[in-house]
Amino acid sequence: MSRLTRHFVAMGTLANIAIFVASLQLSPGYSVNATYLLTVLLAIFSPRPRVAYYMAAESTILLGVTMLLRPPPLTVQAMIFSRTVICMTLWLAAFVVSRHRESEAQRAAAETALHDQEALAHLGKMAAVVAHEVRNPLAGIKGAMQVIGRRLAPGSAEHRIANEVVARIDELNDIVHDMLVFARPKAPTLTPVQVAGVVEATVSLLKQDPSLSGLGVRIDPTETVVSADPAQLKLALLNLLLNGAQAMQGRGELQISTTTNGDWHELRIVDDGPGIAPEARAHLFEPFFTTRSRGTGLGLITARRIVEAHGGTVELHSPGDRGTVAVVRLPAA
Repeated sequence: MSRLTRHFVAMGTLANIAIFVASLQLSPGYSVNATYLLTVLLAIFSPRPRVAYYMAAESTILLGVTMLLRPPPLTVQAMIFSRTVICMTLWLAAFVVSRHRESEAQRAAAETALHDQEALAHLGKMAAVVAHEVRNPLAGIKGAMQVIGRRLAPGSAEHRIANEVVARIDELNDIVHDMLVFARPKAPTLTPVQVAGVVEATVSLLKQDPSLSGLGVRIDPTETVVSADPAQLKLALLNLLLNGAQAMQGRGELQISTTTNGDWHELRIVDDGPGIAPEARAHLFEPFFTTRSRGTGLGLITARRIVEAHGGTVELHSPGDRGTVAVVRLPAA
């Protein structure tokens, strides 16, 4: 419960207590019990929808205590009927308030998602144009440099420079590839997939990077099966693993484990890097956002789009001063 919610509940409780005390002080025949409805209705401004139910429960208890301490000058039947009507009104109001707050939250979330989708669509079109215009010239430059490199003496300074240029062109091609994947997402072709097989294949691909030669990966055994597109799932996991490996600068250990929670499977990737900087947490899944000197900043957003296309979610958080945990949730097959 957030601090704002706690403050709201405390204010509602104080208002209910004031109504309760007033009920005990009034002369027989007078009643302010209907004003309990105000605390329930004011819950419409609470950050949490279910605060209305808390206020209704609190008011119902205080009504019962008031009836025991100061019975009204009514017959037992009339007293029970009166209190029942008031309680039913309180709980009906709580239901209406809670549903209204939930619908408002869902509407706000839908508007945010629509805005994000529109922004991503525009960025995707721009990325596709840029990638297309850059890719062909890069291919020509690389081919020319490879021809020149074969004509140079092996081991000479000129030969090393030519090889370095080719390596830099390959890096640019990787960036262009990332932009095209981001710009042209494909609908997944779902089949039952053994998570263990996809994880092992992804880790094998990760270890082919010479800059990650000092990286260790521990995989907990699992027989989990999910409904997924194997190629897309491998790409999403590769991006998440690269994020953790690069955070540790290619040294340390990644831990990969899988658990099942009801109809959902959770795949957790834990690194022992420096963790997520507070100022970066709100921007983790923004396109082109990166804290590294190299890279496109499209790895995490691409991973999230793939997982969400499978009906799942991706979360990143730092549980302590160090380390980051990536949690991928996917529906069971």
